[in-house]
Amino acid sequence: MAFKSILTPVSALALAASQILASAPASLAAIPALNYTCPGKIEVYAPKGGPIYINGKEAKLKTLNNNAYEATSAGVTISLTINPDGTADMSYTGPGRSNGICSASAKTGAASAQKPGNTPENLYGSVPPKLKDLVGAKAGQAEGQLTSRGYAYKNTVTFEGGKSAYYVEKSTGYCVEVGTVDGRYSSIVYNSSDRCVK
Repeated sequence: MAFKSILTPVSALALAASQILASAPASLAAIPALNYTCPGKIEVYAPKGGPIYINGKEAKLKTLNNNAYEATSAGVTISLTINPDGTADMSYTGPGRSNGICSASAKTGAASAQKPGNTPENLYGSVPPKLKDLVGAKAGQAEGQLTSRGYAYKNTVTFEGGKSAYYVEKSTGYCVEVGTVDGRYSSIVYNSSDRCVK
């Protein structure tokens, strides 16, 4: 009988753990497509369901509950709350206790989605198929590959710890963000077309 009583709590714990793991993907699915700008040139975006990128680098995501998340990267923490109507509220905390409210940086909806050349929101944060092999490459050596593969340079935004360069994919008109950290391409992803305006 004593042996059985020991097994029961252990089984209960295993069951509880499996239930927590099963519910995790469902909570992440609540993250909407994001494209926000925070004070201090902090850019935040995510495809629907995540992950969340901060200044072109995938952030470490912490789920607080089904409607609240924290994303952290390079000393910046983004606090995200999903409202009942599906909209998002976002704020940030950065180095030196800097903080503030983030705002949506791109228009959403059918009108903007149908505009020629606009990057579809469902592509935000995804890697262009032609450029997958360049993620992690040395920036100086791979820069010529971007041009030869049909990408036109538009502008660069610098931030603490790195920079993001924006290119237009000539075949589609979509905007591509190339994040560089420590001299290497840390991420190459589609982003909002308004980022590719000089």
